[in-house]
Amino acid sequence: MINDSDKYALVALHTRSLADLSPTEVVPTVWASSKSFVQLSTHWTEWLGCIRAEHLARCNICLMAKIPSASPGVIDNETNELESRVWRAYVGLLLASPFATDGAPLLMSGACQDGEIGVRRVRDLDKLLHLPLDPWHQVDTLSLERGIGVGESWAAYLQAGPPDGSWRFNRVLALYVRTRSLPEMVDRIHQYARCLEGLTVPPNRGGTGKSFASRVALFVGSTHAATFENLYKLRGEIEHLHENRYLEVFDRAARIELWKGACILEYVSRTCIARILDTQALWPHFRVTSTVESFWALPEPQRQALWGPPVDPLLGLVGFDESRIGDQELGKP
Repeated sequence: MINDSDKYALVALHTRSLADLSPTEVVPTVWASSKSFVQLSTHWTEWLGCIRAEHLARCNICLMAKIPSASPGVIDNETNELESRVWRAYVGLLLASPFATDGAPLLMSGACQDGEIGVRRVRDLDKLLHLPLDPWHQVDTLSLERGIGVGESWAAYLQAGPPDGSWRFNRVLALYVRTRSLPEMVDRIHQYARCLEGLTVPPNRGGTGKSFASRVALFVGSTHAATFENLYKLRGEIEHLHENRYLEVFDRAARIELWKGACILEYVSRTCIARILDTQALWPHFRVTSTVESFWALPEPQRQALWGPPVDPLLGLVGFDESRIGDQELGKP
């Protein structure tokens, strides 16, 4: 699979999975599989350590980028680019599926020399947590392929970027990725709302919450404006440490509503980020603060034509079954 003189970088993880995929080159140089691509010698498993080696051996989702190299033993720009490429595929998978991981995913790079696969760099990524309303979510083959496609769109987006970069959008994307590993539900609500705030830059006139909901309506349709105004208010309560109003006294119904809000915000954030990456016409508008503000200054029909059909935020609640959620999972002492 990894040939002599190949350099590689991979992300290996264990999750609930329906994928049954033999090693497949989904796009040129980027591969996916439902088992590990590498078999390491005893020397390298000892070098990795027993926990990482075991995690690599038992992974059921593996993403890999590889190329033949004239200098397989050297850590250089080829190594960096392979790591970046497989990282983009991994982030694309996050944007394609709300899965969790059993332990920390592994990002590893190295090369094959004289028939032996070696390791040059390795690090643990953040362990991902399930959405609370869908703790049984499973990755499937379609999500794997879709994720790699989104990763390729991200590469094209970066390649087409202007000299001054895309700070605001990159910040939103990084914030989304980091939030997938936060344990506290109120923190997830806060950060996912910030992702949408980063894409809308709501002006503070007539109430920031109303402005936020008005702009998010382009993404989700006007019928959900009240929902997003309430979620923005909740985001402010959390930011200012007023979540005690929702959490100090256990109320099952109130906790369920918090979880629903987190799932809606996660789904809309994830879907909007992926749409921007997949839609070349949107790239010039979602880069830095000034370009986002210019987008919202366009006439509404032009914005609607650029954005396309609205996202259904209620799809974020697919998989919800309240009867399968106990009070302790909701935080009852």
